[in-house]
Amino acid sequence: MSITPFYTGDKNKIFGTKKKKKLFITGLVISIIVENSIIYLVEPIESKIIYTHWILLINSSTAAGLSVILVVIKLSKQKILDYHLKIHIALATGLVLWLCANIQWLIYELEEIVPDIPSLADFFWIAAYPFLGYSLYFTFKEFYKKYQNKIIVFTSLACGILLVIFIIYITISLSVFSSPRGIVFFSVIIAYPILNIVLIIPAIAMFMGFKKEPESSIPRMFESISLINLVIADSWFVIIFLSNLVEAIWYSNLLIVDHYLIMSAGLLWSIIFLNSSHNNYRLKIKSWFNHSNKVQRITLLMSILAVILTIFFVNSFNQKTDPYSITTTYSNINNNNNNEIKIGALLGLSGSAYESGKIQKAVLDKAVNDINENFSKSNSHNRIVLQIEDTEIKPDVALAKVKKLVDKGIRIIIGPQTSSELKKIKEYADENNVIIISQSSTAPSLSKNDTIFRLLQSDINQGKQIAEKMWNDGIKVVVPILRNDSYGNELYNITKENFEKLGGTFSNNAVKYNPHVGKFAASLHRINFIIWDQELKAVSLAVSNAKKDFSSNSDSKVGVYVIAYGELVPILIQAPSHENLDEVHWYGSEATAKNERLLKHHKAVEFAHRTHFLSPMFALEETNEKLELLENATKLELNSNDVNVYDAVWIAALTENISVNTTFIKLKENFNQMIKSYEGASGTIKLDKYGDRIGNYDFWMVKENIHANHYEWEKVTEKTSK
Repeated sequence: MSITPFYTGDKNKIFGTKKKKKLFITGLVISIIVENSIIYLVEPIESKIIYTHWILLINSSTAAGLSVILVVIKLSKQKILDYHLKIHIALATGLVLWLCANIQWLIYELEEIVPDIPSLADFFWIAAYPFLGYSLYFTFKEFYKKYQNKIIVFTSLACGILLVIFIIYITISLSVFSSPRGIVFFSVIIAYPILNIVLIIPAIAMFMGFKKEPESSIPRMFESISLINLVIADSWFVIIFLSNLVEAIWYSNLLIVDHYLIMSAGLLWSIIFLNSSHNNYRLKIKSWFNHSNKVQRITLLMSILAVILTIFFVNSFNQKTDPYSITTTYSNINNNNNNEIKIGALLGLSGSAYESGKIQKAVLDKAVNDINENFSKSNSHNRIVLQIEDTEIKPDVALAKVKKLVDKGIRIIIGPQTSSELKKIKEYADENNVIIISQSSTAPSLSKNDTIFRLLQSDINQGKQIAEKMWNDGIKVVVPILRNDSYGNELYNITKENFEKLGGTFSNNAVKYNPHVGKFAASLHRINFIIWDQELKAVSLAVSNAKKDFSSNSDSKVGVYVIAYGELVPILIQAPSHENLDEVHWYGSEATAKNERLLKHHKAVEFAHRTHFLSPMFALEETNEKLELLENATKLELNSNDVNVYDAVWIAALTENISVNTTFIKLKENFNQMIKSYEGASGTIKLDKYGDRIGNYDFWMVKENIHANHYEWEKVTEKTSK
């Protein structure tokens, strides 16, 4: 894109010296450092992405706004739509379309939508290139006529072609061409680097010749640097795959943010310094760059210093308070420390299970209010103080957060959600006399006599019952795709063992994956889809090989078994692009049952319905009044894991309420007695000798509600544990 057309006016009309340029560029550099510092200092990665989108929206709005102002200035100066005015209008149109794309990306991110490819944002972004290309190439054409530099042009062209060939080569190896969607996906993926290279070649040529036209060199220099940032950022996925550092994807956001900021600086330079018809306005701006005016200079420097100090203060405050460390109390009571009952909670408020973490936080808040209200009505002065920590679904983070809670004197902790996290904190909890109540961990390896209690059944029962269900459905060969962690591997081994006892076969080509990114939303959608394509290629091949063993009705005899968390959604979005995957039955694990985000994406839910996707879930008592009241109060459809955290807080609070100043042995005795007599929202709680729950399983399937014209989860069978 061209910030300003090739300038041929009188150089004496352009005020300023090297000092003016240095001050302007220094301000730009400081702005880049400040914005990048905000993004860099924020944790976790999901927060980086949200901050990036807001800053990106501000910067792209600024660039688009300045480009429109530049058009208005030109129109006020001349009424004829001449060659140069067309260039500015094309530039403004392109930047406005990019702004629309960024707004759409932000909507995807805030509403937690996994957009398909091509998305509406893709259409806006790609539609901008013809306008930006028009603006840039006609500016370059005029420059090239006067200062021909064929060596630079052809060198840039050759390098650009080589880069495009390399990106296409990488993308071909990662793409699927067996379906129309896969071809469209490939086309969109390679469109971005090709279009970026088309823009950057003339920009580099003009940048290299900036000394020949110093009065217009600054906008052109900003333009070239801006485009280089964009090319690197938009081709970042190549670096990601070569380095296998998927979580480093957010670094590309820094470059895109800088891209708009640099572009805005070039536009501002054009408006202030390259429009002679606005002398009065220019003189006002000029005074701020006048080094002889000490008042303005000091004010400018103090403003910059204040912004920098504010950033570091906010970051320091965030580190102390920890935005994902939340204390919940009963707001109507002014407690003193002697009456506080401290309970800890470990939730995945970010990471691959962040959706359930957010729901469970709402349930925990409801539980705290209910308990404190109950204490108040009972004339008890004790009040619950709940300290919630975000584990990011990472074992190392979970351990650090447990230590933090124990240092605060907390003896009962609810969570974590996953078996990998629980396994990591087990030794520390045992050594430091901490009771852990996990709402959703099920790995059989954690069934031991210790301080851990689990409100779900061990996967020994789940694996047995899902194996029986698949066998009874006529499945003879199972192709598994699973998380390569404690939960995935242990459930896989148990299910495989039970299925083979029945006479079935598990494919030797089990597809195991390390969860790639936490939040599967807009900012990472191309990366997500490319990654899952690789896993699903292997699943598709294994299904094809399994079907060869049957001469007839092979589709009804082969099933795919998914052991996943929130990554289920992008897996099912991509699955239709692969051969055979929509022709066989799909089964899930307890962690995939009643996934609400699945229902929000039409392609994923249609695939789930078409393949009869079925998952087991711990059975709740439907006639339980407490469960009905809880769902009505939270306005959420809760699964067993969500309900378990509500009961866990009650059990922990009632235990601590009668265990003030007692030993840990007495605390554990009180806990065991309390859980035997407790009747909660999840029903009666019975534990085995290892502290794991005993109960029933239901099976849930995605069904189409014809009358309401949408899909929903429906319980299709019941299965009692043996």
